[in-house]
Amino acid sequence: MKRTNTLKKWTLVAISVVVFGIVSTNAYSQESAPCPFADDAVIFYGSPHLFGEACGAAARKCDFSDEIKALETLADKADGKIQSALNEEKAPRKQLDYLIDLCKKEVAEESTSRALVKSYVKYVDYVVLAAELPESVENVNAEFPNWLSLTLIFNTNPGGLDPRNYFDKKDVEIIREDNDALIGKLLIKDRGEVKAQVFFGGAKIKDVDKYAIVASASLEKVEKKISRFQQSNEFVVKNLADGVLAKRILKRAAFEQIVKAIDESKNDDARVRAARDVLCKIQSFTQIATNDDSAVVYNFVVETSDGETAQTLNDLAAGGLAAVKLAGKNKADKKAEEELGLELLNKIAITHDGTTVKAQVPVDFEWIKKVTTLAREKHDAK
Repeated sequence: MKRTNTLKKWTLVAISVVVFGIVSTNAYSQESAPCPFADDAVIFYGSPHLFGEACGAAARKCDFSDEIKALETLADKADGKIQSALNEEKAPRKQLDYLIDLCKKEVAEESTSRALVKSYVKYVDYVVLAAELPESVENVNAEFPNWLSLTLIFNTNPGGLDPRNYFDKKDVEIIREDNDALIGKLLIKDRGEVKAQVFFGGAKIKDVDKYAIVASASLEKVEKKISRFQQSNEFVVKNLADGVLAKRILKRAAFEQIVKAIDESKNDDARVRAARDVLCKIQSFTQIATNDDSAVVYNFVVETSDGETAQTLNDLAAGGLAAVKLAGKNKADKKAEEELGLELLNKIAITHDGTTVKAQVPVDFEWIKKVTTLAREKHDAK
């Protein structure tokens, strides 16, 4: 594989101000391990690659030529702003020049913004931002960076991109480097002053041509996730097979922190206390977006601790939806955006099964086309 192929994918890393290291081509053969994100209470992820495929499917179903022209204009403006920021040294010039050049060569594109986007969509299967919440918090500002991890999953080997190529060697420390993985530390500086340190790691995912790169202020989190990716490919294989464009997950630990914050506020408002009681019984919340070639389908799932709570949430959701739909239907002289909103509301389906409440919203490409057309017309009318 060409060196430039692997390097250009790091555009996203540069934008995120996180740069990672060499990735091995050798799988680590071990028994199955927990999901790399099993310990995280908050998990947000999306697939640039699948999103690109969804956009292609939408373009085949509807005429988005006007929207594409608008994006081309936006890209031209973005090129100018990026170059201006580089010229004024508002960004790390050395690193970005290096990565931008690699991206341009990789996708044969002279436009900076287009090269970055094309590289991102082509090579990044998933980007995952996750937070492992502690049981107790003493100083949020100080502790918050250590909760977070950023993971990128590539569909080709990014092993040619070594931060030692475009960062000062004194700013990059390699902690471990072998045939299985690389673990290191990168110092983030501003005018010579160290502002942060980021631990990074990379490894080939078990038994598939996918590669995981993990960054965090916590070395422990990097090492743990890298190890789990080396032992199991279930996370990436299952999500790609299910066509998951994006997923947002809040586990029980996240709701416990919210409840704790309410208790500490000592708010005695009856509505707040009622909300607190419901939050005490929510085990998880998940929002999933998938593409079925004619629509982006959103599913919202709430898991509760008992059937009574689930029934209450179902009744509240169904009743609220019915009230909003009735109000919208009975309103005279509705605006175009209100008509579109009502059209979407009529597609929502809410179901209840045991301790689970689900809502599904299919957002078809025809509806998206109507929204973009309306937005463009309003913009042109200004």
